[in-house]
Order: sequence, then structure tokens, then C-alpha cells
Amino acid sequence: MSEILNILNEVKYALENDSELSLVEFTLSFPNVCVENPLIKPNVVIGVKGININSASFDGYLSTEDNDGNEYFGNLGKFDISLDIYMPEKNGGIKCFNIFYKIYKTLKNSNNFDFNIIGFSSKEVTYDQKVEAFILKSTMTVESVLIFN
Repeated sequence: MSEILNILNEVKYALENDSELSLVEFTLSFPNVCVENPLIKPNVVIGVKGININSASFDGYLSTEDNDGNEYFGNLGKFDISLDIYMPEKNGGIKCFNIFYKIYKTLKNSNNFDFNIIGFSSKEVTYDQKVEAFILKSTMTVESVLIFN
């Protein structure tokens, strides 16, 4: 589904181009991604946590969009985008929340997306001995229209 990949790439591009996040490495979680071991700098792995597609009203009728009178039909997709923050042990786990807040600020202040941001959430910081890093699992929920004609 190319819409999903477009959303992930838009998020990654916005985050990579924010000067406040210049010391963070951003990676898409496809196909499989591994962070450095031991972790040297903060990493954020961007992926898909869940998808929910609902039928739009009026049999998916969206509108007459262009000058040629083409009608568009589609559905509303709701996507849970994972933003898993990996922080080197030496930086401390609380720094995960600093990165989370900067990500939130960057994405909420961007007006260039083809999707609507519904909200952000996170869990508690955990520690993974295998990668010697603190991890904050966080999620951004977005909505996007999926055109099917």
C-alpha cells in the first residue's frame, strides 16, 4: 500500500530536516531494521503499528475534484505510526521524552502533510540490555483519505 509508505516517508523527511533533531538518526522499520549495538547516538525507528480502514459515507463519494469533472471515491484510513525512540545508556532514559516532545512539536507544526494528525501517545521507558539502550515506544495516529478510483 503506497499510501502507508508515503506517510512514513513524509514523517521521516520532516524529522530529518528539523535542526533540533539533527543528532538523531531516523530509520524506516521496513523490511527489518536493527539499531547499532552498542548504540552510539539516539535512533528513532518509524513504522506501522496498526491500520483501520472505514468506508466513507455516500458509498465513498468524495467530490468532483478537477476541471474535467472527474469524480473521486475513497475510504478513510486511520494509521497508528510507531515512533520507537532508542537512547544510548550514557544519555539516560529521561532523554527519550525530550526526543518525543521534539518529534511531537516538529510534526504538529508542519502543515505540509497529506494526512491529518489525530494524536500522540507513549508508554514508559524501558531498558534493553541487548542494545544497551533505553527505549520509548510511542505512537502517532493519523487519518488519510484513500482514493480508490
